[in-house]
Amino acid sequence: MAAHQHSADNNYDVDVLIVGAGPTGLALAAQLSSFGTSFRIIDRQMDRSEHSRALALQPRTLEALRPFGVSASLAAAGHPARGLHLHLPEQTIPVDLSDAGIEDSEYQHLLFLSQAETERALVSYLSARGVRVERGTELQELDRLDPEDPFAGMEAKIQRMDRGIERVRARYVVGADGAHSTVRAKMGMGWRGSGYPGTYVLADVEAAGAEPNTIHAYLNDDGFMMLFPLGSPATWRLIGMKEQGDTSEATLGSLQTMADKFTGGALQLKDPQWISTFKLSHQIAEYYQFGSVFLAGDAAHVHSPWPRRE
Repeated sequence: MAAHQHSADNNYDVDVLIVGAGPTGLALAAQLSSFGTSFRIIDRQMDRSEHSRALALQPRTLEALRPFGVSASLAAAGHPARGLHLHLPEQTIPVDLSDAGIEDSEYQHLLFLSQAETERALVSYLSARGVRVERGTELQELDRLDPEDPFAGMEAKIQRMDRGIERVRARYVVGADGAHSTVRAKMGMGWRGSGYPGTYVLADVEAAGAEPNTIHAYLNDDGFMMLFPLGSPATWRLIGMKEQGDTSEATLGSLQTMADKFTGGALQLKDPQWISTFKLSHQIAEYYQFGSVFLAGDAAHVHSPWPRRE
C-alpha cells in the first residue's frame, strides 16, 4: 500500500513506482512520504536480508536521513571510525581519522553499521506512516504510456506472488534495483565498464588479537585484508582477496589461513556469522534518466561512478 492512495492525476495510479527496497529505494520512499507524494515500492525478495555487504554511513548520509528521525538511533548503534592501523610487512602505521574535515556536520565520523540496520530503521519509519513494502513483487515489463512522448509516464507489468499479474500506471519509475537492474535493462539504458580481476571474501567474525574500535588494513605483495569494527551481528567485518585461481568455498579455516598470511598468526578468527564471496567491478549507466524513468544507487553505478578509460 502506498503512503497516499490517490494520485494527483487520474491518468496515473501513482506518481512514482519505486523498484527495489534497499537503502536507496527505502530512503526515496521516506522522502516521497514526507512530501505527500503517491507512490508504491516493490521488491522481488520475500524478506529483507539480515546480512549486507555495505557497512558504512557517511556523515552527509546521516544528515540526509535526519528529517525521518532515524539518524540519532543509527549514530548510537554504529561504531565511529576514529583510527586506522596500516599494517605493512615491516611496520604498523597509525592513522588518526578524527579530523576528517567534516567539522560543519553534527556527525563527525564515518560510521560503521550494517546495511541491514539502516534498512530496518527506514522500514520502521515507513511502517509508522502506513507504508508497506510490497515484497515478493517482481517487475516483468515496462512500457511508455505514449511511445512518442518519453515524459508521458510508464505502465509497469508486475508479478505479485499473492495476487498474480498487475499493471501499474506511474508518472515516474525509479530503478533502485541494484547492479543487475531490471529497470535499466528494460529501458535499454547502457551499462558500461568491466570487472576487476580477483575474487574477494566477506565475513562477519570475531577476531582475537585486533585492537577494538579501529580499522585494520593489512597489505603485502600478495594483496590485502581489512577488518572493520562492525559490532553486530559480529564484532568485525573482514574483507580480503582470495589467491588467484582459488575457486574453493570460503570457510572459517580458509579465512584463518588468509589471516595467518597477513598477520603472521597474530589474529585468531572464530564464530563466523556470515561468509560470502564477490567480484568487484567498475560500471556506470550510460545515463541516469530516460524520460520519466530514473536510475538510483547501484542501478546507476557500482564501486566507482567513473568508467575506466581504455
